[in-house]
Amino acid sequence: MLMMTSCTTKGDSDFVNCSINDYTIPAEASTLTVTVDASGQYEVMPGASWLTVSAQETDSFTLAAVENPDKSTRTTTVTVTCGAAHAQIQIVQLMQETDYSYRRLTVHGAAISPSGRYIVTNTDEIRDGVDGSLLQLIDPYTTEVVATTYIPSYVSGMSTVTDDGLAFGDLGSITSYSFDIRTGDYAIVPVPDSGTPMVSNVSADGTKWAGSVAKGQTYTPTLWTDGVPAYLPLPETDYRGGNITNRILARGISADGNVIYGNTWVGLDMGMLYWKDGQVDWVGKDLRKLLTVTDAQGTEQTLVNGMTCSAEPYNISETGKYIGGTYTQEIDPDTNQAASAVMSCPAFFNTETGTTTLFEEFPGAGGFACRDNGLAVIIPSMSIGHLSTLVNIETKETLGSYQDYILENFGIILPAGSVDLIAGENNDVFFGMEPGILANWWWYSAPKK
Repeated sequence: MLMMTSCTTKGDSDFVNCSINDYTIPAEASTLTVTVDASGQYEVMPGASWLTVSAQETDSFTLAAVENPDKSTRTTTVTVTCGAAHAQIQIVQLMQETDYSYRRLTVHGAAISPSGRYIVTNTDEIRDGVDGSLLQLIDPYTTEVVATTYIPSYVSGMSTVTDDGLAFGDLGSITSYSFDIRTGDYAIVPVPDSGTPMVSNVSADGTKWAGSVAKGQTYTPTLWTDGVPAYLPLPETDYRGGNITNRILARGISADGNVIYGNTWVGLDMGMLYWKDGQVDWVGKDLRKLLTVTDAQGTEQTLVNGMTCSAEPYNISETGKYIGGTYTQEIDPDTNQAASAVMSCPAFFNTETGTTTLFEEFPGAGGFACRDNGLAVIIPSMSIGHLSTLVNIETKETLGSYQDYILENFGIILPAGSVDLIAGENNDVFFGMEPGILANWWWYSAPKK
């Protein structure tokens, strides 16, 4: 539940401020009292019949919600007006309890462990005049907060957490620290020589951390084993066959720690790489092709068919069998000439067979989270508001939206949004984001234990 100062629209002299602008209430019948500061008499207008005003005073009012009988959350907006001024409060009522839970995380940042054992969150908090952060370790199976610690510095984001509960996040802009939330201890992540550490994701047991070391405008992919850093091998060329190999980042690692993936970062080119058995190679190498062409002005350009990704940390299955990304085709495979139009679609690379599966029926979309059994996520664009689609890589079957999939298999209805990670022994832990009025919210769903 999040309490904030609401946004207010004022007339020449009218004003109204409410103590909250977003609140989550339980599925059971309940009441909620809101404090009001207004320039005169004010009116409260709930936007749904299940929410009414049960009491109203000069400086406060009470909302009363009836029980939610459904398997889905429901949302309404309460509008408070005073003359020409108005404020709005979004009220979310949770669904009826089932054997499968859903929770929205109204926090600044969140991350989930590779196997779905823990979720770590950070929320801005000021104590004694110091801008700091409150870190919480959550058990998604019980929804309980198992540990909390306050960091007297600004944590700009959480990147990952191990299945043992060791969390990683950034103090400042990109400098990675490890946080033991149970003890409150934290320390900067070590580097091989010099530079800024950037941990992106970890193995489930926490023995391996994948990320990069930044030195100015250069980035070197790095693997930490039992806390000891070592640089990963580099490819012979960059994505387009050039020699810029000092801007490469490791983005994610399989839960068992055996396969790492990352990308180049040269301009807008983010060609996908992977590291396995001590070797580096291109993700989607079976479809990778380069062609140098010369335009009418005599300028040479190298076109590429290959796989790319951004900074997503979860695009790999638990043993590294599959890696998800976007296949971009600049060369016509039939004519071996420049394509008349660039094509892109979701793609999943099998690191065991060295083959790539394309989903060309989703043009412009990308491949993201995936599982060893072939269950995978396709997102139409990078927009959080676009609904994730689930597919089976091995059969190329489209399973429908993640909402349909979770309703059919686990019996609850979830809000629209995107899925970042699928985890759990039965592929039954989901973690992602959904669009909100003031910000995007992290969410998770998991079986109750």
